Amino acid sequence: MKQFITQLQEQLEQELLCVKNDENLLQTAEQSVNIIRGKLNCIREFVCGYVFRDQQEEIWFFKEVSPDVYSRLIYFLRLFNLESRKPKDCTEVYHQLVADEVKIISQFFSQNLDFYQYYKSGSSHLDDKYFLRGNNNLYLGIDDYFLMVDAKSSTFHSCKLAQLKAYESLSVYFKEILQAGGVDMPKLSWTASKTALIELIYAIQTLGVFNNGTSDLRDVAAFFERAFGLNLGNYYRTFQDIRIRKSGRTIFLDELKEKLIRRMDEIDENPKIMYSS
Repeated sequence: MKQFITQLQEQLEQELLCVKNDENLLQTAEQSVNIIRGKLNCIREFVCGYVFRDQQEEIWFFKEVSPDVYSRLIYFLRLFNLESRKPKDCTEVYHQLVADEVKIISQFFSQNLDFYQYYKSGSSHLDDKYFLRGNNNLYLGIDDYFLMVDAKSSTFHSCKLAQLKAYESLSVYFKEILQAGGVDMPKLSWTASKTALIELIYAIQTLGVFNNGTSDLRDVAAFFERAFGLNLGNYYRTFQDIRIRKSGRTIFLDELKEKLIRRMDEIDENPKIMYSS
C-alpha cells in the first residue's frame, strides 16, 4: 500500500510541475485537474481491490492520503472556475471575484470549525468515526464535492478534510492577490506600552477572532510585531506578570472599555462628534 501511494504521489508532483505555467493559470488549472482525476481513478481502483491490514491502516489512508490528493483537485477546480470568469480589462471586477471567494472560504471554515480544530490539533479519538468506511450516514452539510467520490474509496469526512486543506491553500493565494492589488495602507506606530499590546494580544487570541479561532498565540504575536515593527520580547513572561499584578489584571482592556463607552455617551449627547473625529 505505502509503496503504491509513494510512487503515485511522486508521479503526481512531477506531472503537475510539468504543466505549471504562471503566465496561463487557466491552462495550468485545466491540465492539473485532468492529471489529478487520473491519479484519483488509480487510487479508487486500487482501494476497491485492496483489503486494509487493520483499521489503523484504513484510517491512515482516509485521513492522510486521500484528502491530500483530493484537495489538489478541489484547489485547481476552484482556480479554474475563478480564472474562467476573469475579465480581460477590469482588475476591479477580478478583485471582487477573489474577495467573494475569500468570503465563501471563511464561511466554510466557520461551519466546520469543530472538525477543523480536531484535525489541526492532532486529535485521534474520533478517527474511527471520521475515517472508516461505513460511517457515511452523517450527511449533515454535505456538498457537491462529496457527490463526486465513490463511497468505497472515501468517507464523508475525508472529503470534508480535503476541502478544508484545499481552502487553506486557496485562502493564502487569494489574499496575496488582494494584497498585491490593494492601495497603500497608512503607517501606524504603537505608542502605548508593550505590556498593553501583549494584554490585547492575549485577549483577542483567546476570543478566537483570527482564522476562525485556529491561530495560536505565536501567530497573533508575530502578526502584531510585523505590523508595528516591534519586538515584544518574552511575552509569555510578561503575561505572567500581568496575571499576578495587584493593580488589576486587565488594566489596558478596562481602559479601552471605559474610553469607548465614554465616547459613545458623548456622541449620544452631541451626534456631530461622530463625524468630526
